[in-house]
Amino acid sequence: MLKFSCSCLLSVLLFRPGDVATRGGGACGKPLVSPEETAVNEILKVYSDVYNKHDAAALIEYWAPNACRSAPKRGARVVGRDAIKGRIRRAVQG
Repeated sequence: MLKFSCSCLLSVLLFRPGDVATRGGGACGKPLVSPEETAVNEILKVYSDVYNKHDAAALIEYWAPNACRSAPKRGARVVGRDAIKGRIRRAVQG
């Protein structure tokens, strides 16, 4: 399973406009999507689904033990899966 080490990547990929599968097409109308991008998009879809179920225990499994979660607008930076776990629990509980 891919582990996120930086929430910036998650934010950029999760909230970018349009879905990569709908961008132009290559030869024979096939989408221009690399296998890596397809894999990341699948993981982000699952992560988003789990987040919407408010399952903090499942969400934290997507974060590496030494991950860094940043919230630049608040000036917050949390380092380590255990610290991130607390933030995620509060976020999904409302």
